[in-house]
Amino acid sequence: LKQDMKSEEVDEVLEENLALAAKLNVDGTPNFIVGRHMMPGLVTYETLRTAIEDTRKKPPFEQAKN
Repeated sequence: LKQDMKSEEVDEVLEENLALAAKLNVDGTPNFIVGRHMMPGLVTYETLRTAIEDTRKKPPFEQAKN
């Protein structure tokens, strides 16, 4: 594990993830993205389940607009 942590491949993946997080303005964990909505911080199971259900009810085109 320690040897893998020092590999270029791992560094590249981490850099890609950090760049994506910066692009999405994600600055901490946990952070959930449901459809087009970001839910940072602690989210209850019920809140997350409801957000997923609501997103699934919308046609894909509507999801992209909101």
